[in-house]
Amino acid sequence: MTSKNTNSLETWPITQSAWPILSSKPGNRIAGRAISTFINNGQCHLTTVEVYEDGAIGCWGILDRKSFEEKLTSRWVVPYPVEAEQRISVFNFGTTGFTDATWIQSVETIAKEVDAALAGFGRDGAMGFEPKPHYGNLAWFESRPFRLLAGTGSQQILGESVPILRRTGEAFELTRLTIYADSLWQVGSGDLSPISDLGAAFLDGQFAESAEQKSFVRVPGLGKFRTTGRFGAVAQEDRISEVKDKLATLKGEPSVITTCMTRFMEFEREPSAERKEALRSSYFAVPRQLRRFCGDMNSQDLPIRAALELDRR
Repeated sequence: MTSKNTNSLETWPITQSAWPILSSKPGNRIAGRAISTFINNGQCHLTTVEVYEDGAIGCWGILDRKSFEEKLTSRWVVPYPVEAEQRISVFNFGTTGFTDATWIQSVETIAKEVDAALAGFGRDGAMGFEPKPHYGNLAWFESRPFRLLAGTGSQQILGESVPILRRTGEAFELTRLTIYADSLWQVGSGDLSPISDLGAAFLDGQFAESAEQKSFVRVPGLGKFRTTGRFGAVAQEDRISEVKDKLATLKGEPSVITTCMTRFMEFEREPSAERKEALRSSYFAVPRQLRRFCGDMNSQDLPIRAALELDRR
């Protein structure tokens, strides 16, 4: 077996289409590489294939190399939408139909990039891997980007990312904004900036809340397309609030969603006017695009809205 390349995460470039990640399981951080691609599941979902140093491959589930090949063959993992009428979906951003598309990846290039990542970790894709205890049913989703602290060569600074639409002349670039635990942020593989500059970056027009119908949108590393409708549905102030909340959780504080759900349980256990106002305050502190997560998958935030006597939407 090829020896593991312990410097791979330092030598691999951080680009807008692939970047280093760590499994976020406490005490079991596993290094990996995230590669932009699509999942074909009704709509075509922009996501990542995640390749880990123990040989695991994540794409809405944990797979070995052979199983991943089957996902490519069955067109579950795809380099672009497979049907002309299919909608492109971006979690926590929006959906759109598309036209006039130019795609630059293929099934073969995705497979080659996955194999290159496995080789970078000293893994032979044909060997497969044995599932480890640190992988739960949703472990593929529990990963975080990171960067190495300048001048150290090894100190890892964890981050969290949100989708962002950057203006680029006549078109837009759909990329990611990453906030790191040391309060620095960057867009794609761009320069690092302090969190204090984030609001100004939105105000001066660098980013857009949405792309109008017939706008060209470029997806780094994958291609470009023209929208068939308005694309994007997250208000500027909500996105900024979300980024600041992610920074707080990186520093060990509870998320606004966790706080809201805690206040709801307290209110249910012992209803009072004071607890109701605390619940109201914590609920409205949650960015609007995230409020549906203040509950389980079925009821979402409806029980909280009922308790606060708000419209059911």
